[in-house]
Amino acid sequence: MDPGQFFTTANSLLDCVDRRLVVVLRDGRKLFGVLRSYDQFGTCVPSSPQTRRGVYIVRGENVVLLAEVDLLTEEDTFSRMQLAPEQEVKEILDREAQERQEQGRVRNRVLRERGFSILDPPDADNY
Repeated sequence: MDPGQFFTTANSLLDCVDRRLVVVLRDGRKLFGVLRSYDQFGTCVPSSPQTRRGVYIVRGENVVLLAEVDLLTEEDTFSRMQLAPEQEVKEILDREAQERQEQGRVRNRVLRERGFSILDPPDADNY
């Protein structure tokens, strides 16, 4: 693409197709994979390099950040990583979810004390 030419729409993803990306979602999860497709709403289809994970379809409204991964840095970083036991990962994720719920309860209590009305549960998506 000409350096002076850039897109401000979903077409700006054109150069990212078939490249390694990280997709950060609204809930904090990060997906690493190769961008296979996208649409005009920013919905993207990254495929994971791990065959167990497969292909994802991520709605554009859930994407906070989409960035190309530096392959040299990635190789260095991932070469030092070890695969964690699935049960251990689930326990950590459950603990983090409980912490987020507790933070939401504390936030709502503080807001109520300050006179705000809380209608939605803390994990409501509102979409």
